[in-house]
Amino acid sequence: MANTPPGSDLYTSQVDPSKTTLFSKEQSGIIYRIPALIYINDGQTFLAFAEKRTSAKDHDATLLVMRRGKRQNGSIQELSTASLPGYRTMNPCPVYERQSKTLFLFFICVLGKISEHNQIHTGKNKARLCYITSKDSGLNWSSVVDLTISVIGDEIINWATFAVGPGHGIQMKSGRLIIPAYVYYIHYRCFLFHFPLIVKPHAFAFYSDDCGTTWYFGERVSVESCECEMAEIVNQESRSELYCNARSANGHRVEAFSESSGTSFDRPHFAQKLVEPCNGCQGSLDCVQVILD
Repeated sequence: MANTPPGSDLYTSQVDPSKTTLFSKEQSGIIYRIPALIYINDGQTFLAFAEKRTSAKDHDATLLVMRRGKRQNGSIQELSTASLPGYRTMNPCPVYERQSKTLFLFFICVLGKISEHNQIHTGKNKARLCYITSKDSGLNWSSVVDLTISVIGDEIINWATFAVGPGHGIQMKSGRLIIPAYVYYIHYRCFLFHFPLIVKPHAFAFYSDDCGTTWYFGERVSVESCECEMAEIVNQESRSELYCNARSANGHRVEAFSESSGTSFDRPHFAQKLVEPCNGCQGSLDCVQVILD
């Protein structure tokens, strides 16, 4: 359940709205994984996204689906434009741009059924950075835009694989759009065979300062960190920081802060009160309390 924004139909009609299951396993075996939820205040509309899969395995993802609505969420819709031929679509990550009233849905497209483990083991990235947009709160969607070459460019040779989110992005008070992401970075290769020797995950952010026309990526969080979500923290002096909370396989969530709005991250540490299972898990900032000294 997401926090219901004040002023929305759900908030005014019910103090404690009933719970609704948005995606559930079908009798055919189809399941839905990796959820993302966004609320668009302009139209007072909720949009929920997920991966449609033929099994629970990552390499059996097919495409993205969506449900949208106000009081009652509509039927499940397949997002056919959020795809590339021969690729499976994964990790929905929506963000809303206030000035142009444009909803961006970021995701990755991964070639065939090639697994994340295979990419990490071989050091050969098969993921692409893509998005689609909507100007009417998800009623209609644009064709897919592939940013892999224009944004990541030659740096992709150092990325065994990468993904966005999963979860949602944010727009900061400055107008900067933030898409949380993580990369399995190749720190060292075997010189003779060009084979990856040390590959570690690191959280980072894609960002845009011109309403989503041009995108860049920031520096990696220095400690091992994986799937992440981000939030803007504004103190009493109106000073802004970007907060990153990331998955970890070290038993605790990773926290880091950015005074440069995602260009780089400082003060990374393991949050001792945020305990994770041995392999980590997808997390949400809705259940994280941030305390600044």
